[in-house]
Amino acid sequence: MRRLLLVVGFASTAAGAVLVFTPLSVSGGGLTVVVLVGSALLAGGVGGLAALSRSSVTVADGSLPDPSDRGRSVPGDEVDRELAGLSTRDEETQERLRARIEAVGVGVLADQLDCSRSTARERLVASDWTDDDAAQAFFQARPPSRRDRLRTLLRGEPTFSRRARAALAALREVAA
Repeated sequence: MRRLLLVVGFASTAAGAVLVFTPLSVSGGGLTVVVLVGSALLAGGVGGLAALSRSSVTVADGSLPDPSDRGRSVPGDEVDRELAGLSTRDEETQERLRARIEAVGVGVLADQLDCSRSTARERLVASDWTDDDAAQAFFQARPPSRRDRLRTLLRGEPTFSRRARAALAALREVAA
């Protein structure tokens, strides 16, 4: 529909330019009136159809979020806070987060691949379910490469946090 509107818009603009810059528009002949009225009717008709099309699309319930809900926690907020404040030396928190994310990963893969939890755990570590290298490195617990260490120095985000976010994003894609 957008392409059609774009084509009609360009055609109308071209017709308008022709009418403005040609001698036909000065004389007010029959062809000029036909082109002008035809362009106006066509543009109006397409605009009306677009308005009708948009009026049939509604928001799910038509309400906006309540501003007082800002303080409420959302699932995943705690993990986000822990990842944001994580230090490269905080191994206890890293292991706790790794266990939580692995548990989520096993659940997601078991549901999506319709397999047992033990098979899902094997597939999670084998990482054949994603092409994201950072997600694979997270579940395989690979040590950071030189490139990862350099990235940590430049960006200030620990390799563990970056890999954890990549793993969660990859799981989100599988679950969708």
